[in-house]
Amino acid sequence: MRYVKFQDYIQAMQSLCSNRKLTKQDLLNRKFLIETDKNLSMYYAPHNDYINRHAKIVIVGITPGWQQMKVAYEQAVKSIQLGHSQEHVTKHAKVAASFTGSMRKNIITMLDQCGVPEKLHINRSATLFEENRSLLHTTSIIKYPTFYHEKNYTGYQPTIKQSTLLSTYVNEVFQKSYVKCTKKSLLFRLEKWWNKL
Repeated sequence: MRYVKFQDYIQAMQSLCSNRKLTKQDLLNRKFLIETDKNLSMYYAPHNDYINRHAKIVIVGITPGWQQMKVAYEQAVKSIQLGHSQEHVTKHAKVAASFTGSMRKNIITMLDQCGVPEKLHINRSATLFEENRSLLHTTSIIKYPTFYHEKNYTGYQPTIKQSTLLSTYVNEVFQKSYVKCTKKSLLFRLEKWWNKL
C-alpha cells in the first residue's frame, strides 16, 4: 500500500484549470492514480485529508464517488490558486464535496427520521451542511475515490475482503483516522456492507 499525502499531488493540482468544470480525463489519469488492483483503480482526492476532530456526528460512506471527487478538486483548485493553506484547501474541499447532490438530500431525510436534530439540539439536519457544519465529520471506509471498471465502486464487486488493496485501506487507513474524531460522536453508517467487514 502506498502512503500518500496532499503534498504529493500539489503540483498536479496546480496544473488543473479553475475556470471550467473538470472532467474524468482531467482527474482519472496517472497523475492522480494511487494504486490499482485487478479491475479496481484508486485515485487521490483532497477532501478526505481533512478531519474534524471536534465533530458531534460522523457520517461514514464506502468511498467517494466521481461526483464528490470532481467537486472536491474544483474547490481545491480555486483555494490553491488563492494561496490558501493545506488545511484550508482540504477543509473547504470537504465542505463542498461531502455527499454532494441527491445523496445529500437523502442523508438529510434519514438523519431527520432518526432524530438527529433532537440529539444534537439543532433545528434541522440540513443545517449540518450549512451553519452547523462544525458539528459534522464525513468520511469513507475507503478514503480515496475507487472505481471498478471505471465506475463508482459500490462495495460488492469485488467485496472488500476479496481485495488486498481495499481491505488494507479499511483496516489500516480508515481505522487510524476514525479514532481521531469519534470518542464522543454519534456514528451514522450508510451502507449494508458494514456488517460484512
